[in-house]
Formats: sequence, C-alpha cells, structure tokens
Amino acid sequence: MKKKITTIKVGPVRYQIRPHPISQDEDCTGRCHPARAIIEVDSRLPEDVYRQVLMHEICHAISFDRSLRLSEKNTDGLANAVIQVMRDNPALVKFILK
Repeated sequence: MKKKITTIKVGPVRYQIRPHPISQDEDCTGRCHPARAIIEVDSRLPEDVYRQVLMHEICHAISFDRSLRLSEKNTDGLANAVIQVMRDNPALVKFILK
C-alpha cells in the first residue's frame, strides 16, 4: 500500500489518522474520536476499503464539526458518494484544488 495520510484538517481541528488493527470482536473497521482529534482505521484492510473507511470517518468528523448529526447510514452514503464523484471526475478534483 502507498504511504497513508497521517493528518487531516476538518474545520479548525487537525485530526491524527492512526492505522492499526482493530479487534475483530468489534463491529467496525474505523472510528472517529472528535474530542481527541483522532481517526482510526483498521490497517489490515485492502487499500480500496481502507480509503472508503477513511472517508467515512472523515464524514463523521465533518458531521461533528458542523453539528449535522448524520446517522451512520447517511454518513456511509455520503462517504461513498464523495469517493465516487472524485473517482469519476478527476478534472473536478484538480479544478477545486486550484
């Protein structure tokens, strides 16, 4: 897997991205801890799944920052949609980043 991102800024908060194995006893592959500014993602995931889980946890951080109170289902749907739009429209991503 390519070098993973280690920090991300959401609103005024810089989150640490911590890839590490998450117990298989837990029913999750990632976690967002807004009070500690930490996002955890299971490091054993395949790269494409890791990216999706990371975006899902980033959407949780955005939801917390903007007081959106998104449900788990809405967070998952938003994360999947953002990834798909970015993949389908690389020129748009370049345009936005200018």
